[in-house]
Amino acid sequence: MPESNPLKSSTHGRCLSGDLPSDQDPLVHIEDLCSQANLKSAVFQIFGSVKHATIGVYDQQQQVYVTHREVHATEILSLKGQISQSNGKFRIRAWVVLADKQGQVCGGRLFTTTCIYQGAYIIEELMTSDNSPPIV
Repeated sequence: MPESNPLKSSTHGRCLSGDLPSDQDPLVHIEDLCSQANLKSAVFQIFGSVKHATIGVYDQQQQVYVTHREVHATEILSLKGQISQSNGKFRIRAWVVLADKQGQVCGGRLFTTTCIYQGAYIIEELMTSDNSPPIV
């Protein structure tokens, strides 16, 4: 008897894109956009630069994220994430790589209290073949 596959395949639904407002937290803005568009599950990318950012790395021994703040302007080299909704609440996770004007690079999980200088986003809705949102 074939084994059942617990993974659901997904396809892209709607695609949203636009500019991010300056001086706002990009993760809060993505969550607001997904709520307004009634998206249940999506992946997103953000391009641009930030005034400051809170990033973290998971400490496997303590089993917590250890965060630090990048307090100077940095360019976003990569910022990708996923958002899903369960029981009316959003769960957003994002990972970022940043570079400063000296070429120093840092990265990790992105947390709120990040402030966008200028940027743009692309949000791609994820749907299963039966039009239900996949679990991410």
